[in-house]
Amino acid sequence: MKKGRLGHKTGKAAKLAFITTLSACLVSCAISNLPIDTEEKPTIRVSTKKSGEKMGKSENCEIEMIRYAGTPEEFGRNFGLKHAERLRKNQDAWLGKAAAKNISPGQLLEMAKPMVDTVRKIAPHWLEEAEAAAEAAGIDKKLYAIRMFYMGQLTSGGRGWFIPQEPDDCTSYVLSGRFADGGYTFFHRTRDNTPGKQSGAIWDINATGVNKFMAVTYTGSTNVSVMVNEKGLAASADMGGPNAKKRKDVGMMNGLMLRYIAEKASNCEEALEIVKLFVEKGWYAGGKPGTKWTFTDMQGKILDASHSSDMDSLTYRYIENKFYITRTRGGSADRMLEKMETPAAFTDFRNISRNPQAKINYGKNSIAGMTIRVHPVYPQYLTSAWFSFPAASLAFPMYMGGTRTPLPLLDGSVYELCASITIDTDTIEKMEEKLNSSAAEMEKQAEQLIKQERVVEARELIDRWTRSVAEEHLLFLKNLFGKHSE
Repeated sequence: MKKGRLGHKTGKAAKLAFITTLSACLVSCAISNLPIDTEEKPTIRVSTKKSGEKMGKSENCEIEMIRYAGTPEEFGRNFGLKHAERLRKNQDAWLGKAAAKNISPGQLLEMAKPMVDTVRKIAPHWLEEAEAAAEAAGIDKKLYAIRMFYMGQLTSGGRGWFIPQEPDDCTSYVLSGRFADGGYTFFHRTRDNTPGKQSGAIWDINATGVNKFMAVTYTGSTNVSVMVNEKGLAASADMGGPNAKKRKDVGMMNGLMLRYIAEKASNCEEALEIVKLFVEKGWYAGGKPGTKWTFTDMQGKILDASHSSDMDSLTYRYIENKFYITRTRGGSADRMLEKMETPAAFTDFRNISRNPQAKINYGKNSIAGMTIRVHPVYPQYLTSAWFSFPAASLAFPMYMGGTRTPLPLLDGSVYELCASITIDTDTIEKMEEKLNSSAAEMEKQAEQLIKQERVVEARELIDRWTRSVAEEHLLFLKNLFGKHSE
């Protein structure tokens, strides 16, 4: 079986990098009760159990669990404190680009004013969050807030079309719940983009009408790449839509649109209405290549939609087939999905993304994978997402009913570690089979608690399980890294 190479650094430099990025995570830490908080609290120890694989030294690997939550102001303040250096550097670089094109800060604010007014009407909590983050990071509030928008004149294409630095050919595929084990709907997305730290987290913003969701982003970003929310709606935004005929210089890119959909929509129909609104109102912008959306919900519906920034460009269709995949690139992923035995197993569905014949995984540019299992009855508690950074690496699962995110998954440490080592695909898939069995047992226990209206206990069970798996997988990866560095 092919080895999944995720980069391979060896020697003292790699070991030093590993120690630097993960030292804070591989010590005895507390579970915090504050949003994005890292204050030291009394230690909560969870013993690490082996999965049956050879994992090297027997030792504990205790991590911190973070609540990525709070009011918009709390979330923003803690986000700004945690990412202050990155936000300052990005702001300086952005203003530097503007200065090089003789665009003043005042002109930037004037250009963005119509979109600021729009956000104030449809998502005012974003502005509260942005202002709190900027204040915490020590940067200009108004200028930071407008950086959420696409500003065509500051892209790498200047006043011409947007020119991506790396090819962005992300792949999404879906299997309807009618054909999946347990009636779940399965959704997978492999993210292809410029290599950089990836974050996976449970987002729980305390604002009126805002859904809880799980998502992938670049570390330090609030633009969403792929998500699933508490209503059972899963979605991704890929390139592949129609080319725009006319340049639009200011608007929201699909990552911000996807966050809005995650926060506001409950199903495919509601997601489609949001897309229609953004396109028809001219709120979407993103360069010449348009966006290709893939949606699915707990009813098992699958929706494909595409558009550019042209207001009349939207097309869409509901998929009635067993499965849907956005692109094949000459691979056989579509045939693999068609031939899957039903009811299909979750791990078989996920493993297609790693299969070299599928031509989905493209090495270092396949920076993230998220495989989603939407629960048909309790999506707000038992929908799960398996995060892997980079895409072909070992999964770190979380549940919608969880309240905390493993810090190494949130802060980019998992990405940096897995991008530095070679992991045998057979080993990963065997570990994930056992993980899937463990998840099924935990879900049964959690579902019984939920039926008995013991939701707090169910959430605690989910958090303990999530943490235990994360600690076990980090210990495995740490020991594997040590062998590579010897």
